[in-house]
Amino acid sequence: MVTGLTDYGITVNEEKCLSNLENDMDEFPWLGYLFNTRNLNVHLDLANAAYSDLVSTVTVDYVGNIEKTLLNSQARNIKIKMNNMLIHTDLNTIRAISRNFKDIFYLSARRLEIQTSKLYKSPRRFFNPQLILNTIIKTANVVEKSIPKTLKKEKVMINYFVIYWMVFRKKQLYKEICDGLEWEIRGRKLVE
Repeated sequence: MVTGLTDYGITVNEEKCLSNLENDMDEFPWLGYLFNTRNLNVHLDLANAAYSDLVSTVTVDYVGNIEKTLLNSQARNIKIKMNNMLIHTDLNTIRAISRNFKDIFYLSARRLEIQTSKLYKSPRRFFNPQLILNTIIKTANVVEKSIPKTLKKEKVMINYFVIYWMVFRKKQLYKEICDGLEWEIRGRKLVE
């Protein structure tokens, strides 16, 4: 804390300065982020990202090109979350950035799963597994271009596809999507 600017005759009475942050607090929340008080790493606050909140923020457009709409929604969602505060190597450790990418991909995968579920339940049954898989793969290209050069793109992309696979494998309905994701992972030689 600055105790004053003596050149300008400004002083701060330290006895009257208080902090409302507890000293033993590991992380403190602020606007959907968690700040680590020990090393100042920044993370997304997933504890407060409830499923019901996620469902209420997701919209599905049944008119026009559904694949293009889903792709724009996914790309926009990921780009918004991939801000410098979360993925910049000067602000965070590599481990923290890896955690942030996983959190971003998890939230994005959940959003797409909710959109897919709404498409399936719609009266006209807009559900098309290949369309969803294409959206995931095209979004991966957007993600790959946004990865900082100091990180290994292969590891980030492993996380991307594995997290989408984990979210979609929970329902038998998405088996074709999961098979496509496994093929994509093997095709990129990300797993053995």
